[in-house]
Amino acid sequence: MSPQPQPFDLRDDLPEGRLVIDASAGTGKTFSLSGIVIRHIVERKLQAGELLVVTFTRAAAAELRDRTRAALVAALEVLTTRKAPPDSWMERLLDVPDGEDDSVLDTRRECVALAIASFDDATITTIHGFCQLALQQLGLRSGAPIGDELSDRTSALVDEVCRDLVVTRLHADPSALSWAADTSPSSVLEHLNQAVTAVLGNPGSRIEPDPVSAVPRKRKKPLDAAETDAWRQRLVTWVGLVRTAVKEVRRRQRAAGVMGYDDLITRLRDALTAEEGGAAARAVLASRYRLVLVDEFQDTDRVQWEVFSTAFTGNLITVGDPKQAIYRFRGADVDAYLSATRDQPTRRLDTNYRSDADLVEATNCLLEGVDLANPQIVVPRVEPRPGSVGRALKEVAP
Repeated sequence: MSPQPQPFDLRDDLPEGRLVIDASAGTGKTFSLSGIVIRHIVERKLQAGELLVVTFTRAAAAELRDRTRAALVAALEVLTTRKAPPDSWMERLLDVPDGEDDSVLDTRRECVALAIASFDDATITTIHGFCQLALQQLGLRSGAPIGDELSDRTSALVDEVCRDLVVTRLHADPSALSWAADTSPSSVLEHLNQAVTAVLGNPGSRIEPDPVSAVPRKRKKPLDAAETDAWRQRLVTWVGLVRTAVKEVRRRQRAAGVMGYDDLITRLRDALTAEEGGAAARAVLASRYRLVLVDEFQDTDRVQWEVFSTAFTGNLITVGDPKQAIYRFRGADVDAYLSATRDQPTRRLDTNYRSDADLVEATNCLLEGVDLANPQIVVPRVEPRPGSVGRALKEVAP
């Protein structure tokens, strides 16, 4: 079993460079992100326009923005009155470094007041929103078509392309799709549509099933050599059909001058990694943002992570729950998560502020130390909030 990371505490010294924060449900993730931002503003003179916070839904981005603004207002109150709530991390804001006098607190207050006044300059958005903004900032340096229109009608185009492919294949050869388990055209069309949508939504994904290792399920006896070769060929045909459909969707998008939301990610990745112009594009983004926070990092796929790891090598903090990285059905990529966090400085939020103490302890008894199909993903112990009640619901007499 891998050793568990040390707890993360907002009272500790600010980290330098890359940091991974493991955050289980209810452990104060948004609270911690807001605190990190404030401490960078106070101690490192970060300006609002130099902040990038990325999460994965508009609702989460809106909450992060509201909570961060509220935390800034609270910090301004602390620095104005020179009083912090007892046992609060904000006491750290009033620490005067050795060799300094109390005037440093006036400077900190001015930094926070400026951040509040210019808060709209901060970039707190979804990953698609960031990629769209970054491509606009890069302009011609991105190498991407400038006039393409962003469209959310990708699903209609996928339906059209898949239908055209299936009809074309069956018209040329009525037995062309007989390799499928269910040979009805409607079933093939449905599965093809699902596969193409999944690949477009996660450009770094691998098409499943794997034509090299997959074998039919629920078979009473092993395949012989001829059956194995035939089965692999059927899978190769399926993978080829999916790839053809994906390629055709992208071709029609380019011809129509439109792009889907996930195209924003691949276009920015391509701009940042291009041999010609990539270094300049990376320099533009790195100079714009001095602090980058990636929320819900367990949902980041390979292409998305390539964008951040390529563009930002300075203060890059990722926050997520590795236990949720195993949920492939919702787009998570456990291999991408493990690759991105391997050998990186890691801290852990270890106190649950949301649940009753009895529930937290019961969960610890049931799951603590269990690895979730990978020795690098182990359920940690989480402590209940100090002073929390055992259970909020009272027993009702019969």
